[in-house]
Order: sequence, then structure tokens, then C-alpha cells
Amino acid sequence: FLHHFVTEVAAAGCETFAIHARKAWLSGLSPKQNREVPALRYERVYRLKKDFPALEILINGGIRTLKDIQEQLQHVDGVMIGRAAYQDPWLLAQVDAQIFGATPAVISREDVVRAMLGYIEHQLGQGVRLGAITRHMLGLYQGQPGARHWRRYLSENAHRDGAGTEVVEAALAARDRAA
Repeated sequence: FLHHFVTEVAAAGCETFAIHARKAWLSGLSPKQNREVPALRYERVYRLKKDFPALEILINGGIRTLKDIQEQLQHVDGVMIGRAAYQDPWLLAQVDAQIFGATPAVISREDVVRAMLGYIEHQLGQGVRLGAITRHMLGLYQGQPGARHWRRYLSENAHRDGAGTEVVEAALAARDRAA
């Protein structure tokens, strides 16, 4: 089916295909189970690339590390990292240097947080609640000393009425004390 589908869609002019290496079950499994239970079948995606070398084939599913990305790029044209980027956004800060050989940016996680403060102030002024912003920042210190204190402080305080950038500053301080 997949081969036939790609043939038909490519004939209509599509040149790029993002293929998930895991079959999704539309009934019987929860979304979480769908991310874990069906087996990852990377070889199906690799086969598509071999069968359609002129098409751009991107792979998705279970790719979490820079090593995983490098391995996949030996078989396909691009990689989608999905949840890994959300759970550990600092991974993205390393991609250009490690995958594409670019000069790494000289910026720290704290620099990123401080750069966010102006944006947060602006969004708060627009009526956006702090928690709606900081929930996307929880994984910034993933794997670093003090990460749990950073996440905990934001999780416990960013949802409160009137919470502002002082909560983010305090989360940084809590992380620093624990690190």
C-alpha cells in the first residue's frame, strides 16, 4: 500500500515524503501506546528511499539523539525528531554543529531563558498565562544538574494568578542552588 501510495502521490507532483516508521492503530491503542507498542520498522522507510531515489524521504519515529539522527541520515534525506525536541530542546542547539558542521553558537541555556523574558513580558501583556509559555521550557535543562528543581519550580508556580517573569527568575535561582 505504502509503495503504491507514494507512486501515485509522486506522479501528482509531490517530491517530499515524511514517513513514520511505526504503523498507527486507529482503534484499540491509546496515543501513548501507539508510540510504544507497534514496532518501529525503519527498513520500510529505507526501502522507499531505495525504490524512489529521486524523492526526498524523511523518517520519523523513535529518533531521540544526535547519534540516532546521524545513523538515520545514512539511509534517508532527513529526520524528524518530534518529542525528543520537546523533551530536550537543547538537542536542537547542537544539530547544526554536529550534523551540518556549522560553527556552534556561543549561547548558554541561561542565555536562552534570559532572552525569553522580554517575549514573556509581551505575551503576559497580551493576556497569555505564564504557564502556557513555560510548559514549553520545562525540558531546557534536561540531563543537567538542577533540572528537576527548574521543572518543579515552574510547574508549581507558573500557573498561579499574576505569575510573571519573577517566577522564571526564581526557577533559575532554584536550579542554580541545586546544581
